[in-house]
Order: sequence, then C-alpha cells, then structure tokens
Amino acid sequence: SPLGRVRHLPQIGSSDRIIASKARRQAINSPVQSTLTDMMIWAIALIEQEYGSNTDLEVVAQVHDALVAYVPIEDAPKWAARLKEIMSNLPFEQLDWTPQLKFPADAEAGPNLAYLSKVAPLALAA
Repeated sequence: SPLGRVRHLPQIGSSDRIIASKARRQAINSPVQSTLTDMMIWAIALIEQEYGSNTDLEVVAQVHDALVAYVPIEDAPKWAARLKEIMSNLPFEQLDWTPQLKFPADAEAGPNLAYLSKVAPLALAA
C-alpha cells in the first residue's frame, strides 16, 4: 500500500481455481482496504497524541475505516469538528506521498450503533 503495508498471498498461484481466485480478489482489494485502515490507525494515534486522556473523548474501537468513540452527546458537534479536522488532514507529506484523492470524514452520533444520525460539526475557530 502507499503507507508501506505488504500483503503476502502465496496461494495466488494455487492450482485450485477457487483458492487462486480468492487470492486474486484479495490482491485487488488489499491496497485500498489496508490504506484506509492504516489511515484510521494513524488518525487515532494523532487524536490520542492531541487529546490524550484528559478530555471527555474516549476512543473505544476501530471498525474498518471508522472510529468509534464515546463523548457527551451535547459535545458531539464540537468533537465531530475536531476529529474530522485530524482525519481529513493527515500529514501525508511525512511519507512523501501525495494522494490523488481527498479523504473526507463525516460524523454520526447516537445512543448506540443502531441509532446513529449525521452530526454537523461546529466550525473551528481559526
């Protein structure tokens, strides 16, 4: 992947067409999926570095390319803005990589994962 992940697929040359076909699909999907996952891990590290444990934010999980965190519901727009800023502006120049695409982030909040609604982030002060 552009961020350095290598996926080894030794079964891509299998004589079993089903196994080889599965490995070929993995070869196609892995660069995209692993890059987005690595970007989320990087964002979480930057979020933890910036906000640490001295806030109302508690990062609890990563699901593929999504961050799951606990925040007070009344502060969701504030946290949405802060986290969106970090996730949408990863310092790719540190890796000498200039992505051809933008990677926008959005936010949802709710009492649990079954009842999420879009959150409009507050505008950050300049």
